[in-house]
This record gives sequence, C-alpha cells and structure tokens, in this order.
Amino acid sequence: MPPRYTLNRFLVDAGMLYVGATPVGWGATRGGLTFEPDGVLREPEADGITTPIDGTLRYSRWNSRITGRLMDATIESMMRLMPGATSDGSSPNNYIVPPNARTFISTSQSLENIILIHRNSANQFQATWFPKAIVRRWNKVSPDSDEGTFDIEILALLKSTQSPNECPFREFTNFDLDTIDLTDYPIGS
Repeated sequence: MPPRYTLNRFLVDAGMLYVGATPVGWGATRGGLTFEPDGVLREPEADGITTPIDGTLRYSRWNSRITGRLMDATIESMMRLMPGATSDGSSPNNYIVPPNARTFISTSQSLENIILIHRNSANQFQATWFPKAIVRRWNKVSPDSDEGTFDIEILALLKSTQSPNECPFREFTNFDLDTIDLTDYPIGS
C-alpha cells in the first residue's frame, strides 16, 4: 500500500479581475489570467564564485504583472487601458483621446486596487492585490468568426507612500472582498 497522501488546496477556476476603490469586475476573460511576481534575484559576483551561495541572494527589483485576455469593450474598460485618456462621452459616436506622449501619468490616473481572485478547492478565495497599477501593454485581437479580446499586461506599481524597496503586491490565502480594508495596505518589514 502506498503512503496516504492528503491533497493540499489548489485553484479550481480561471479567476476574476477586480478594479477600483469599490471593486467591480473587469469583464469576462478567455483562457484565464496569469500572475507573475517576477522578482529579480541578484547575487554578488566575485572571482571563484561559480554557483549562487545560500544567504547571498537578494531581490533587486520587482516587475510584478498580471496578463491575460479580457473581452470587456466598454468605455470604462477602454479608459483603464490608457491612463490619462479622456472621453467626450457623446452619443452615438463617443471617442476616447489617448494621453499625449511625454506627459507624466498622475497618481490619480493610475489604476487602484487591482485584485486577481481565484476560488480554491476548499471553496475559499485566494487573491493577489496590486494597490496601484498601470496597463503597460495591450492590443486588440479580433479573429475571424470569433469574439474579440484585449491582450493586456498590468504592471504593479508602488504607492508613493511606500519604501522604494518594498514589494508592490500582497497575497491572500483566505480572501473576503466584503471585509478587506483596501486603504490599509500591510507594510513589509
């Protein structure tokens, strides 16, 4: 008889992307969403060192991001893709004007509270939280005889009140959207 094994929790769905101070869903996805912490490890280089040595590695940068395909083509979604863009709000031909090049994007224009939520096998929720973020890249894909999607890459940003060395995301293993305080970002050590 093989030894008894108990399954640990695992994610059971594609996940849902939420955005905003009062989080709202950011539309249907196709193929799920991917979170990459992308911490860049660095080690001291010296003559004679051929392999990383335990205790000498450190994170030197975070390029944390969420990528995936969204199907949301609403005005609100399009505005999130281009922080600093403006909309004339007219009907029937509303147009969105992207921001000018070489113009800084203000903190009020970057995205706030991006939360990627997954249900796990214990029927609880796990989440990745970016308090501040920006859509770094996106493109519109419209295949023949199929629904169009937007391939996006959302980059986590540090809040202006955080240490420049801090990690720009937090993970939750038991997440409740109704009880989380999105103004109280746990500061690292």
